[in-house]
Formats: sequence, C-alpha cells, structure tokens
Amino acid sequence: MRSRRALSRLLLVALLFSVAAPSVAPIASAPVASTGTTGTGTGTNGTAPASGDPTVVACEQVQRNPTGEGPDYRVVRGGCSIDLSDGEILSNVRFKARGAEIDVRASGSGWTIRNVAITGHGAPDDSPLDLRVESRDGVGLVRNVWASDLDSNAVFVHATHRGTIRFDEVTFLRVGEDGAYASRPGNPSRVTPQRGGGGIVGFDQAYVKNVGTGPKAGYGVRLGSDGSYLTNSTVVSSTGPAVANTFAGGKHPNQHPDAFEGVLVRDVSIVTEGIGIRLNNHQDDLAPRRRWTSITHLRNVRIDAGQPIQRNEAGGVDPVINGTYGTNPDPSPPPGAPRSPELAASGIGGGTGSIGGPVDTGPVDGIGTAVGIVILTALIVVGALALVYRLATD
Repeated sequence: MRSRRALSRLLLVALLFSVAAPSVAPIASAPVASTGTTGTGTGTNGTAPASGDPTVVACEQVQRNPTGEGPDYRVVRGGCSIDLSDGEILSNVRFKARGAEIDVRASGSGWTIRNVAITGHGAPDDSPLDLRVESRDGVGLVRNVWASDLDSNAVFVHATHRGTIRFDEVTFLRVGEDGAYASRPGNPSRVTPQRGGGGIVGFDQAYVKNVGTGPKAGYGVRLGSDGSYLTNSTVVSSTGPAVANTFAGGKHPNQHPDAFEGVLVRDVSIVTEGIGIRLNNHQDDLAPRRRWTSITHLRNVRIDAGQPIQRNEAGGVDPVINGTYGTNPDPSPPPGAPRSPELAASGIGGGTGSIGGPVDTGPVDGIGTAVGIVILTALIVVGALALVYRLATD
C-alpha cells in the first residue's frame, strides 16, 4: 500500500512539473505578414542604425546595384534625378529635397527600389517615384520606402505599365495629392487620356496618412487595373477617397493574363472624414465608352468614414462590390511599414513582405496545431489524474 501511495505521489509531482514547464510554440506553415524585422539591415523596427552619421553624397555619386549589406546609407541634399532600367537596384539612400525636385524613374523590367526615403519634394506636377514595367511578364519591386512632406503624388504609375509592380512595406505621409496614383494602367478609354497597358499594381503593408494636403483632393491609394490589390494596410485622413477602384472590371482589352477580375481590398483599415472607398471613375464620360463596370472584392475591411462607400454610377453603370465592410478600424501602421526616414534608408523595420503577390492571411496551420496540442494535453492530464486516484485508493 505504501509503495502504491509513494508511486502516486511521484506521478502527481511529475504531472505538475510537465504542465508547468514552458511549451514550444508551433510553427505556422502558411505565409504571414511581416513583423518588422530587417531587410538589408539589422535590428528591429524602431531601433536606430548602429553606425555613425550617414555619408552625404552628390546625386551623381549615388550607385546603382550597390554591393554589401548593412545599416549604412547615403544622404543626397537638394534635387536629384535617377533613371533605373532592366535589373537595376536603388537602395539605402535618403533624399532630402528641401523644396527641390526628386525624380526617380524606373522602366524596363526587373528593377528594385528598396530602403529609400524621400522628404521635401517640391515639384507639384511630378511625382518623385515615376514607375512602369514594360514587359508583360516583368516585375518591379518597391520595398521598405518612406515618402513624406511632398507637394505632389508620392507615386505615379504610367498608363503604359504592362507587367507587375509590387509595393511591400511603404509609408506615405503629408502628401500634396495622392499617396499612390496607380489607376492609369486600367484606363479603357482611347481618348481620356490614354488607354492603359493593363499592368498589375499591388500594395502590401502600406501606411498612408494625411494625403491631399495641397490644393487638389488627394486619394490614398488609387487603383484601376485587374489583378491589383491593397492588403494588410492602413489609410488615414485623405481629402479625397481613401481607396478607389476606378476602372477594373475584367474586360479591359489589355488585361494582364495573370490578373483576376477587379481589385482586391483585404485586411485594410480606413479612417477618414470623407469617402472610404470609391467605386467607378469620377469622370462620367468614360462609362459609355467602356460599357462595363468596376468590380471590387472586400475581405476583412474596416471603415470609419463620413461616407464609407461611394458607388459612382457614371453613365448609369452601377459598380459591383463583392463582400462587406465592418467598423472599428485600427489606425496604427502595419508592422512592416517603416516608422521614419532614417529607419527606411538604413533598411531597418521592413523588407520581409510577400514575394509574388498578396500575403495569404487565411487560416494558419499553426493555429490548428496549437488547438490539437491543448486537447491532447487535457486528455493526458485527465488520464494521469485518474491513474493517481486509482493507485492511491487501491
């Protein structure tokens, strides 16, 4: 009897120790959004660069395709014009325009703009980032980029864009017009102003705040081509619509072969006193020419706006919306969006966004694994307690 009671006590102690011991977290197998770890630098979001003061260089000294990685970056003061073509890279640069013009033009295919900050751009008619991908199967990448205090749009995507441009982890603050004017590739009209090339434009982990600070109403993110998307992002305080799908409806003559019909808005928070999401273009004269409507897919979208959805029935054409929206948006930046120009230029606080399309934010396998572990542990505990009780009472 004593031996059984001693054994029961040992089992009870072992059971209590195993339950109290720290468990190993399951590994999620599905891709998840960035947690703000470094891209080409080191450290975490909100950590200052480890090196000393950055080197100030002239515009013509900015290197293409720089070698090496780390938190060091160069500073360009005043105006600067840079052209990128096939396969070229612009990285780890901070442009302090101080009212002058910054003009980064990218065309061709395979180019990359990463770890770049632009402040004080003073040319209201020209965006500091002027982009296109000319080949249908080509891709351009904009990653871990900051743009603030601009007199113009932060980004302009040309109507002739035919490939795919991905914006991963970007911050646009205090912008004179649009955060991103990226609808032109979806324009179906041959007249006003130019038929678009049908290229895809995607944003993941974008933080857009206080746009339209100039004389024109500014959109937060303006999309218009089939297959384009805005995911895991936040748009706050735009004088114009926070988000818009002006054209995309699945019938563009130059639609990208990999595109789905319409525009996807998923896991997005919108906070504005004006229009949350505009559907269809604001120009009535385009609707009769194109003879179709825009299609917008909403997934887990939360809006706090004076007018959450504006259905612009241009020319009598009613836009299509798939899905619904909720309230109580989170106005804080996405975890991967850079928090300052210095952190963006140094490569700290971003650079881990999705490759090849929107981040999959559906059910993660690790969640199911965790539930299974909890259930299994509970069964073991119940069985062990029953065994201890039986040994103690026999």
